[in-house]
Amino acid sequence: MISDYFPLSHRGTALSFYSMGIYLGVLFGFAAGGWIAEEFGWRNAFFAIGIPGILYALAVIWIIKEPPRGQYDIGGTPPKASMTETIRCLRSRPTFWWISVGCAFTAFVSYGNGNFMPSFLMRNHGLSLAEVGAILGLISGLSGAAGTLLGGFLSDRLGVRDIRWYVWIPMLGGLSAMAPAYYTLLGSNTNLIIAAMIPRRFWVRCIWVPASPPATTSCHPVCAQWPQRYCSSF
Repeated sequence: MISDYFPLSHRGTALSFYSMGIYLGVLFGFAAGGWIAEEFGWRNAFFAIGIPGILYALAVIWIIKEPPRGQYDIGGTPPKASMTETIRCLRSRPTFWWISVGCAFTAFVSYGNGNFMPSFLMRNHGLSLAEVGAILGLISGLSGAAGTLLGGFLSDRLGVRDIRWYVWIPMLGGLSAMAPAYYTLLGSNTNLIIAAMIPRRFWVRCIWVPASPPATTSCHPVCAQWPQRYCSSF
């Protein structure tokens, strides 16, 4: 839908604002969820955090309207394609596959680390569940949102001059995140570990949004209609 609402030149910024919702949710989910789980049990935390999301999703169904399909596509809206045609088209687009593989490796490390850090901080550094929730919520929410906005803004700003910036920004973000990520796992000072998590989260979140426009653009000619579900699955 975002690719139908915004042209390519503004898509990175649009995706960054869209992705900010993730980090605002993380901020609230970690901070409130950690406290609720510690005070009332983890089962009640799922209900307290999950029910508002369901209600909001129902509201979105009524509020958000379907945009005209293909209004920013070169050559207009393409005809419907079968799953076989979709796969054949994606096979001929190396940009899509390289970006997908790169994001897969990044997600492998990022999500694994995100699930590991709460237990690591509690077990190795003596923090309580509520403390971990507040710390990770603030860092993931605020630093992640800032990195997402910067990544989207820079990719759109520099991508006008050279479209390769849409993949150079994620590359630079990943390289910049390596040193603080290394220290968060092998450092001994709890305060410095928490401080190192701020730039790590910031630079990691510079990766996702800039990589999305070239990936969606490379497959959009075949997924403007119902085959979009196939492209999204890949």
